[in-house]
Amino acid sequence: MGPPTVPVPLPPGPVPSAQSVPSAQTAPSAQTAPSAQAAPPPSPQPRPSAVPPQPLDIRALLHPAEHSRLMVALSASAIVFGVAAMAVYYVSGWQKLAGVVGGVTLLSCLIWLGLQVYRSRLLGGAVRVSETTLPELQMVFDQVRARLDYRKQVDVYVKDKVDGGSLMTSYLGTRLIEIEGGLVADLLDQDHQAELTYLIGRHIGQLKARHQRLTLIFLAISVVDSVKLLQLFLAPYLRATAKSGDQIGAACCGDIQATAATMNRLLVGKELGPQLVIKGLLDQAAMVRRRWLPRLAQLFMSLPHATNRYLNLLAFFARVAPKEINAWRATLDPDTARRLNAVLDASANRRPPRRHPSLLSTSLALLVTGGVLAASGWFFFGHLASARAAQAASQELLSHAPVGFAATCVSVPADAAQGVDAKAECHPDALGSGGSVVYLHYRTQGAMQAAFDQAAQGVPTGNCSPGPGQNTYTLASSSQTAGHFVCENVSGQPVLAWTDNDLDIVSVARSGNTTLSGLYQWWSRNDLGPD
Repeated sequence: MGPPTVPVPLPPGPVPSAQSVPSAQTAPSAQTAPSAQAAPPPSPQPRPSAVPPQPLDIRALLHPAEHSRLMVALSASAIVFGVAAMAVYYVSGWQKLAGVVGGVTLLSCLIWLGLQVYRSRLLGGAVRVSETTLPELQMVFDQVRARLDYRKQVDVYVKDKVDGGSLMTSYLGTRLIEIEGGLVADLLDQDHQAELTYLIGRHIGQLKARHQRLTLIFLAISVVDSVKLLQLFLAPYLRATAKSGDQIGAACCGDIQATAATMNRLLVGKELGPQLVIKGLLDQAAMVRRRWLPRLAQLFMSLPHATNRYLNLLAFFARVAPKEINAWRATLDPDTARRLNAVLDASANRRPPRRHPSLLSTSLALLVTGGVLAASGWFFFGHLASARAAQAASQELLSHAPVGFAATCVSVPADAAQGVDAKAECHPDALGSGGSVVYLHYRTQGAMQAAFDQAAQGVPTGNCSPGPGQNTYTLASSSQTAGHFVCENVSGQPVLAWTDNDLDIVSVARSGNTTLSGLYQWWSRNDLGPD
């Protein structure tokens, strides 16, 4: 009899192979005492069926949270990179922004080139899997590719040592899978080929589900230090893809025992894996999921805790093959069975994944992303740009102050509603402690003239002697009219204002220690600007 298998829902078509049909030997026989081990010992693999299985539906095998976390990752990426690009452009201009984009592009090209060199080194220093080098392993790969309907080129190499036993790399059309030779030797045995199918199914499944779609974003994060906080929003998606890969691998092999055995190997190695006791493992996993410190430690991790992956797979099997899980649960002692029920009830994998992306979550992500980018654009190119323009206008206005008292001039807030974009106030000694000269720069000459006309309304023509008056004035260097002036007493204090038609500046002088005629004489005999 073969090992217990998991019936994964398939599209209508030919009858699935014997490997995908549940065996009657779902649990140990009645003569076997209930065990608390993480999985029953594996039994011989059944002979393959002559009828090829139908391709699996990848969407039905994804983790339920994958799509929502992808939306969060894409939305956060668009916001972070969009705001960063606006900031760089605002501070340093488009040349700096183009330099950053060019640097990231160059680095991506160099990484691709380095990957080609590494692949060439693998070709010379490892064994490339094919029908002529490792036909049994190639057959398993072909079966998994057919099961997942994956047709793109994948180079598979067997090496002496590989971190984690196996490694998959996908970057700009180059797809590599590396497997440790000792692991292949263990799993090519007839009793463990289901475990090998699970292992390969994880990698091919992630390629099929395009779980490496955010590779370029991670590349940009490695280059630009200011956006490394984005990892906090990308890590949940990567953890969901790791769980999806586990589920796809489990569906490919269809064997609870093989899946549990492989997870045990990932947890403690092949020697201790068969000795794991599920009661203690479930307690530890529940503790990791319940306590805040392990959850906090996982925030920036791209892989979930191994105990969380273990519980997720159990929940996945409970959803797609409840009869097999129930039969296995019957072999456990009552206390362990209760712990298993508790962790399965608390799992997010109790609900199946959506067949199609959620319109609500997608619309919400677009709305939030567009809103934040629009607000950022207003902040950089509206508010800050206006502030920068006002600062530049203030500096320009101060540069026109007369040299004689320029050191006493300071910028003051301007009334933009009146068309003024810069204002400066000076305190010449000649005007006394209460005297001042205020310079106002207008955006247009029309706005300047309108403000002056309103101030001079009702004042008769004259030269401020002996009383209020208004007129035009010329400069000594030219016979053309340079502007207009008006003088009158305001609240008992003499005030004289004049315009500069070339600079669109209105100047207003006040004095507390002279008369209106004296103020006019002081203005006409001195260079009071604007220069």
